[in-house]
Amino acid sequence: MRSVLIGVVISCVTAAATAETPVVNFAGPGAELRSPNDALRAYSADIPGKRDELPWHSVRIAYPDRHSERLHAYLRNANISWAPTSDALYISDIQGSNVADCFVVTPSPHRNRKVSLTDVISHGRFPGPNHFLKFADHGYVVCDRWEDSNRIHVTVYGDIFPYEYTYTFIYDRKRGIARQLSAKKVKRTD
Repeated sequence: MRSVLIGVVISCVTAAATAETPVVNFAGPGAELRSPNDALRAYSADIPGKRDELPWHSVRIAYPDRHSERLHAYLRNANISWAPTSDALYISDIQGSNVADCFVVTPSPHRNRKVSLTDVISHGRFPGPNHFLKFADHGYVVCDRWEDSNRIHVTVYGDIFPYEYTYTFIYDRKRGIARQLSAKKVKRTD
């Protein structure tokens, strides 16, 4: 009986850790996304007094004690998703018409940790993606989904005329490293 109960508990924990979490687009003030455990709330707000300066919006986090703080400032829009374990979130910031970056944030009322995946990939041993990110006419690093509580599927894409590039990675936030899964280069015909 005891081994059956342990197996059921492990199955439930595994299912919870690999469950899909929603991705919400923050395109200005008013958007919000609660963590899966409902303890934290990420929300979008305008930055006061910034209408004549950039960026205009921010992703903020509200803690259970009602304390809130800014995690990230953005200009256009950002896609947000919580880790299934509620201890981190990613922010895919569509910064402009030719650039995007994804940030992985581990919120803490004492000190947030924020990692740029463009920086992680640029400083890794990936000659193709490194060259691409350095010289791209249009270069986007976006988080696609949580693979589990620690790993995020990331796509790097864009162009250096006359070629279009697409690279996929898995970023392991606990280890702080990215592993390249695929690479594709296609010559444009237009």
